[in-house]
Amino acid sequence: MRNRIIHRAGIVLAVITLAAPSVTNAAEATAGQDNAIEGTVRAAEQRQHIEGARVVLEGGGISREAVTGADGRFTFASVPPGEYQITASIIGRRAGTVDVTVIAGETARPDIGLDPEPVTLDELIVTGTIMPTAVREVPTPVTIVSRADIERLAPRNIAELVRTAVPGAVYTDEGPGARYGVFSVRGVSGLGAASTLKVYVDGAEIADPAYVTNLDPGIIERVEVVSGPQASTIYGSRAISGVMQIFTRRGSGGDWRRPRLSGKMELEVVESPYVSGTPRAPEYRLTLAGGDSRFGYNLGYSGRQEPEWVDLLTQEDQRLFGSVNFTVGRLEAQASMRAHDGSNYSSWNPILREVYREVGAPDNPPTRQRFISRLETNSLDLGFEAASWWHHDFTVGFDRYEDSYYPVLPNDNGTYSVRARDTNRSSMAYNTTISRALTADMNGTFVFGADRSEYSLTAHDPIEVSDWRDYDWPTADFTREIRSDGYFGQMQLGFRDAVFFTGGIRGDRHPEGSTDGLTWSPRFGITGIRQAGEFTIKPRFAWGQAVIVPDERQVGGDENEFSILLANPDLRSQKQRGYDLGVDVLYGGKGSIGLTFFDQDPVDLIELVITGSDTSGPFPRNIFQYQNLHRMNNQGWELKVEAQPTSRLSLNVNYGLTNSTVAELDESYTGDYEEGQTLDERPKWTLSAGTSLIAREGTTVNADLTYLSGWNSADFAGFLGDIYSGNFNPVAKPYPLGYHIDYPGFMRLNLGVSQDLPGGASAFVHIFNLTNDENFERINTATPRPRTWTIGVRF
Repeated sequence: MRNRIIHRAGIVLAVITLAAPSVTNAAEATAGQDNAIEGTVRAAEQRQHIEGARVVLEGGGISREAVTGADGRFTFASVPPGEYQITASIIGRRAGTVDVTVIAGETARPDIGLDPEPVTLDELIVTGTIMPTAVREVPTPVTIVSRADIERLAPRNIAELVRTAVPGAVYTDEGPGARYGVFSVRGVSGLGAASTLKVYVDGAEIADPAYVTNLDPGIIERVEVVSGPQASTIYGSRAISGVMQIFTRRGSGGDWRRPRLSGKMELEVVESPYVSGTPRAPEYRLTLAGGDSRFGYNLGYSGRQEPEWVDLLTQEDQRLFGSVNFTVGRLEAQASMRAHDGSNYSSWNPILREVYREVGAPDNPPTRQRFISRLETNSLDLGFEAASWWHHDFTVGFDRYEDSYYPVLPNDNGTYSVRARDTNRSSMAYNTTISRALTADMNGTFVFGADRSEYSLTAHDPIEVSDWRDYDWPTADFTREIRSDGYFGQMQLGFRDAVFFTGGIRGDRHPEGSTDGLTWSPRFGITGIRQAGEFTIKPRFAWGQAVIVPDERQVGGDENEFSILLANPDLRSQKQRGYDLGVDVLYGGKGSIGLTFFDQDPVDLIELVITGSDTSGPFPRNIFQYQNLHRMNNQGWELKVEAQPTSRLSLNVNYGLTNSTVAELDESYTGDYEEGQTLDERPKWTLSAGTSLIAREGTTVNADLTYLSGWNSADFAGFLGDIYSGNFNPVAKPYPLGYHIDYPGFMRLNLGVSQDLPGGASAFVHIFNLTNDENFERINTATPRPRTWTIGVRF
């Protein structure tokens, strides 16, 4: 794995090496001139440096730009003597301008403070629009999570961040050692993984969204989430619930030859009732970044160990990440990579231990298994400005997740029983965008694109090998390959900068074996802006349809020694169509309220149904078939409130309510759902609230609360108890329907304090699950994480 990481790092470094000469030549052309401006951009209310601010230098016929680095600094080299104006700006703060005098042979050092302005409709997004578009022009509700939000929330993974920041989002922790997490929005849009969002990292489509939880939140610059089917017009199949785009950090600053070293060191301490002592483990991250307005790079490494807060738990992660971005004339290029090596040893589940004791089973530790996981994501994005009104963009990405299981100790014959799987997804997308003034009162943006996504999954059952690290894969016991080609067109029209219309359509061509060779995903929406005194009002309406096509195996069936999958040649594609209607109200940059009602119908949902059993062989086999349920309905409300009553205090509240109902069953459906049934398999409503208070200059206190209401699901612990005691009777009490119970809601209250230190560093303390809520998050065999303290330093 380390060799592979080094190889990926070499690719990024090679790109930097190729790009550097053009930048170096430009720098050398002006070498020897001493006049310069080296300044700092910071928060006006405290001495906190602001990274990523855009800085513009104007005067004397000169206009130049720079971007502040992690230390808030920017540099303009070789500036002729004279009078200049420097303006610094960043979303969430008011722009600041200062006058600067440059004297021959000297360096001017301006300090620019920016006042907060957290509530704005001018923030730019690209999700669902391709080209950067102001939020005011977008008819769908969009959640934007900035790096400042991530540092404030201190999430342990990206799914936990989504649950906190997105109204109505549901994510559940799968217990100690788990490396995946399923999250969804707006109710049931698929019976299985189809309920998850479609996820991109730096433009690369993720092979399996459940494993994006392995992404280190510390390398994320920004997250954009669009809920509902409307974004499927651009992003295609599997965007049935919505789209999440994750953008990692980029290099920036004033001088690319002066790299900056930043990082984090922390210690995590768990108050665990399941082991003696106080489990603790470190986490660290180092990043080397630099750049100027034309060239930037960001390289880093992070490592993490999980405290042993349940018996035998051992988990370790090593991550390498890097990116490079540069501009040459009208060409812009960005490349990024991340590689992750994870290692787990199976733990001794304290809940299952209690189940064993209750049924009188021996309380012996389980046979230790080792779990190895490897992830990598690579992307390259090229943009070319053919004219001021015409832009081309090409993105290629590759994402891979592979894992293997094997016993820690070899068998009696010295071999290991290994099973493994390998999941890959490659993606390519080309877009061309035309933006023109159509009349004196109307502007238009037209986007046309084509993309391809290829997915493969291979796995093999346990085989005996002498070396689990190096063996030849056998013929795969399970193989799945899916390819989809899509073509779309979308237009955005703006009338007098007050009314905005979005409309588009997409066609997806699917491989042979699927029931639909071509499917359509249309969308349209309208929004507007009206000023009423200090209030800005934005009503909006959007409608869309998304499609997921069954694959060849779901249609044609399959059979192995464990099960029989019946063919269903009449299986139809599942769709989600519907609308959301809402309004956003802003008050003088001090606060905003966004309210959304949605009504969406998942149609022809595909469910894997048990139709019987085969007892003709040496052991019984279940018989399955994929069937269409036909139609469900998701209705609900989403509320988002943001406020900053003073420069030192900010507040936010997110609320989501969803009712999911079985509206109509298909005549051929033989599953367990009933018409009119209310689906209570997920929390009906969610609530998150947060506050940030600058208690004094340099000291910030953050508090965040997340609550998910109760749901109904299987009593898995009770089921295992019946299995172990020999009392399981599938006729009298079948699983899972015979074991359904009501789970209570759960709350996670987190508290954090950050203190600025000299030299741009800061110390912090973060407490996860402050109230030590022990309620389960999904099933009652996934041990909930107890109160956890994190103490560390950023520099």
